[in-house]
Order: sequence, then structure tokens, then C-alpha cells
Amino acid sequence: MAMGYTLDDLLPSEEPLRKHSEEMEELIEIIRSRSGVRALLKVAKNATDEEVEQALAIIEALRKKTARR
Repeated sequence: MAMGYTLDDLLPSEEPLRKHSEEMEELIEIIRSRSGVRALLKVAKNATDEEVEQALAIIEALRKKTARR
């Protein structure tokens, strides 16, 4: 101990990396594996909340239309 500190006090702790939740892991995998989802996220990154809500409404309408067939 030098100057009142141990080596453990001075070195960063080796805490395990925080694990993502199961849902977050699933979303990360979807983003990695689906280029269309990646493209949507890139476009939405700078979109306003209103623009995102409009895009969601369009996608939901398309899904309903497809489900009725």
C-alpha cells in the first residue's frame, strides 16, 4: 500500500459487461440479419416523432391488407 491506496483501488474493476435483455438481443439480431429493418432505422434516426408515427401507420395498414388476403 502506497500513499494509502492499494493496487486494486487504482486499477479499473473487471466487472462483467452488462448483458442485454432477451428482447434487446432479439432486436439486435433482427437489425443484423434484415437489411430492410436496418434501412428503416437509418431513415428513422433523423425523423420527427410525427414522421415515425406516420411510417408506423403505413406499415400497420400494409400488414392488415396482407393479412386479409
